[in-house]
Amino acid sequence: VATGADLVGYSGFSASNSLKQPYNSDLDFGTGDFCYMGWFYDGSVSGAAILTRNDGVGEAAKYGPGTVNILSNAGTLKLRLGNLTALNHTMTLGSLRWVHVVALRRSSIVELWVDGVLSVSSASSENLNLAGGALSFGQYFYNQQIGFLSTSSSLALWRISATAPTAEQIAKIYEDEKVLF
Repeated sequence: VATGADLVGYSGFSASNSLKQPYNSDLDFGTGDFCYMGWFYDGSVSGAAILTRNDGVGEAAKYGPGTVNILSNAGTLKLRLGNLTALNHTMTLGSLRWVHVVALRRSSIVELWVDGVLSVSSASSENLNLAGGALSFGQYFYNQQIGFLSTSSSLALWRISATAPTAEQIAKIYEDEKVLF
């Protein structure tokens, strides 16, 4: 993430360059708890996909049953689950700083956290099982087109779990990790 740092950031995303994991049934969270957590360097006023989990097929690839999307777009950090759940956090894009993002569901409540603080929450029982769903960082496929994260943006320390951390754990993780950036 900086010259001489022990931490690695991933960037340079394009139509032909992204981080992908093929279908993994461990990411089929159904209607249970989950957490997506990581850091996003907000280097551009044009946003795009931070991460997506979709089947990559046609119009429904971006939003549809079982999909997960964390996007930076039009001055908003967005969490979108399937067709029904959308949470938005307004932020100035192109802030040229690292942003800690946590998207989770705990006991049917979906939460979007930014920099260790709960931004928005909503009830959701969206089923996140998606046969064939691939996980992509920095890129998404929608309406027969590929969108990608700006080349001036980066991602670091992303992790996914089938459990949701508490508010205290999220705050501690943020405080402990922000010094790395």
